[in-house]
Amino acid sequence: MVNNGMRIISLKYAPLALVPLICIYGWVTYKHWRVLKTTSPAPYQILDDAMGTRMRIGVDSIITEQQLIATLSRAADDHQYDAARDLLISSYFSVEAYLLENGERSKELAGTIKRYVPPKGSTEHHDWMDWIPDLYGKGDKFSITLHRAKMSLKR
Repeated sequence: MVNNGMRIISLKYAPLALVPLICIYGWVTYKHWRVLKTTSPAPYQILDDAMGTRMRIGVDSIITEQQLIATLSRAADDHQYDAARDLLISSYFSVEAYLLENGERSKELAGTIKRYVPPKGSTEHHDWMDWIPDLYGKGDKFSITLHRAKMSLKR
């Protein structure tokens, strides 16, 4: 009897325990977003672009993580709708960044952005395959390995 009472009480107050966690998560996300919005992208140069679903860029080896994220976003913004780009194979466009120092490229990636690129002018779903990006996600996905890239330059 006591266990059932405790179980009911714990279920009753469980949402109250989640409210502070949700607030903290929202605050951290907002602060991270503000830092990224105020960070200006670093200059980059295109290393390899076959006009497919992937492009490689080079950035200066003295770059912060926030600048790298901003630079990857800028490069994706600048080149996702290039007229010659062939996005028929995949609806996702990725930009890979390498560090450059004294004309030498890092052996490891510094970071990657993978972005969903909808067809121009398309706002509705035409067949069942159009729902796949909804399941996978349409937001930018970053993979940052800046420390490994800096270590590969020092070798």
